[in-house]
Amino acid sequence: MLAVQNQIMIDLPIASSWEKVRDISLANNYIPNVNKIEIVTEKKEGVGARRKAYLDKGNKVVDETVIAWNDGTGFTLKLDIEGKRVLPWFNEFYFRYHIEEADHKTYFKPAILYQPRINFMVRFQKKIFNCILSKELKVICASMKYYYETNQPTSKERLIDIRRSV
Repeated sequence: MLAVQNQIMIDLPIASSWEKVRDISLANNYIPNVNKIEIVTEKKEGVGARRKAYLDKGNKVVDETVIAWNDGTGFTLKLDIEGKRVLPWFNEFYFRYHIEEADHKTYFKPAILYQPRINFMVRFQKKIFNCILSKELKVICASMKYYYETNQPTSKERLIDIRRSV
């Protein structure tokens, strides 16, 4: 499994950040190209909780299932589309939310974990995919920071500014 990681400081105490992180219905407020989140299980948090992320482009719906939960610090989502690959280049694709306390603030340390579909030229694939995914992860970090600190969803205009700055 390959990973791309990033981190950003959020100007909130960890308890306040955790209250937002744990609410898996909020992601459309800061994840680019997600216009709606629907919780599809009775369970709203913890292992087994599931949501559908409705994307702006292509009318895609991504299924996201919590596969690991660390109360107070984060969780990991497995992404797929109706049990199939979320992206054609990867056999598996995950997003990990992780927060840590840092002097009365919060470090948000997300990661994208992925398994390339083909084991051919893994170093080359890693270089390309890490570059693309790293940039997207920086955008997610900045967008999440904005939403958490202002309680305002990240607008399309704000996302354009964020993308320019990363």
